[in-house]
Amino acid sequence: SSFDLHPRPPYRLDLTVWALRRRDRNEIDRWDGSYRRALHLEDRTVVARACQVGTPHRPVVRVELAGAPPCDAGELDEARAQMTRLLGVDVDLGRFYELADAHPRTRRLKDRFLGMRPPRFPSLFEALANAVANQQLSLEVGLTLLNRMASSFGADTGDDGVLAFPTAEAIIAAAPDELRALGFSTRKVEYLHAIAHATESGALDEEELDRADRGQAARRLMEVRGIGRWSAEYALLRGLGRLDVYPGDDVGARNKLRRFFGLDRDPSYDEVTALLRPWEPCTGLLYFHLLLDGLAERGQLPGARPSGDPRPPGGPAMTDVEKVQVRRIYDDPRPDDGRRVLVDRIWPRGMSKERAQLHEWCKQVAPSTDLRRWYRHDPDKFDEFGRRYRAELDEPERARAYAHLQQLAADGRLTLLTASKRSDISEAAVLARLLG
Repeated sequence: SSFDLHPRPPYRLDLTVWALRRRDRNEIDRWDGSYRRALHLEDRTVVARACQVGTPHRPVVRVELAGAPPCDAGELDEARAQMTRLLGVDVDLGRFYELADAHPRTRRLKDRFLGMRPPRFPSLFEALANAVANQQLSLEVGLTLLNRMASSFGADTGDDGVLAFPTAEAIIAAAPDELRALGFSTRKVEYLHAIAHATESGALDEEELDRADRGQAARRLMEVRGIGRWSAEYALLRGLGRLDVYPGDDVGARNKLRRFFGLDRDPSYDEVTALLRPWEPCTGLLYFHLLLDGLAERGQLPGARPSGDPRPPGGPAMTDVEKVQVRRIYDDPRPDDGRRVLVDRIWPRGMSKERAQLHEWCKQVAPSTDLRRWYRHDPDKFDEFGRRYRAELDEPERARAYAHLQQLAADGRLTLLTASKRSDISEAAVLARLLG
């Protein structure tokens, strides 16, 4: 059995799946160039395999369902609905892209992960169980607990590589000692049973929560034992698809904001709300983009580009035949340099204007004196320098200069020049990655 999904363009299945997976150790959502996931249909569990057969701008996602007998029409409809929800197929990102383009910082982030869609867990129970498992634990430990729970209480998938997430009914039937043996604390076992009973009995009704406003829905979720503000917001975003929610109590999410905005400490919950006001009502989409950015920075997003490089994962590596390149100003000009632009704040010592053969000197885009003094071209500081410099590029004067460089890059070949002895760890290198 198979069917095709036709997402709104642009669409990237790989990025969407990694926003769902979060880490490679996730054995419930599998990625090997195609996406595999066990789906609970009315009377059985089947493994779906999805692959993108169209381009990001003409996307088609083909879904094949394993198992015999072939799925009937009702099962196909249910599988289609679950995969549409899981993979964000029907989500329109137009408003977010408009907001992102209005701010240089988020424009670069949007461009780097263009086509990612916000994924949703297939059930409210799974979203809440994920929240409980990850409370006050690292994501790696939380995913390990969820893998164990799926291995012990999930349905047999017939696929050794894919674990089925257990149903609420299966967790209700599980003895507390069995769940504790997996590594869950006594308190978390109680929470798992509470959310399983609430969702299975209808005390938590997803359709009612969908109709409620954000505050009402959060309060209703927090009436369930074990669900606090962080867990409620996590479930609102990842389970109910409330894209106006950024989990402000999430330690990792606050840390991402600190680095993204160049702050000297993690923001408080209220500060998170204030920081993200320009991106309302799409703050949840910023959460997913920053998640991918963090995975890429740690080298955990397959095919991701280097730090500071906004081009999509899987794109070609930078070479000397691309439109933007970096060179030392002391090197002799070459016929293929195109437009030669110096991006240092200070004119290079001993260099004459005649020898430099510049088209222009864009010193307004250079990093601040304080940042240059802190950095001193220390290779160990380059990643942090790149993050701080990208934050400075949002300041009005630098933003205008950067926009000018963008136009030059769009018009043709561009060579960014620097006096730095290590041009590969200079501000020019950061700019070239952003402009490429």
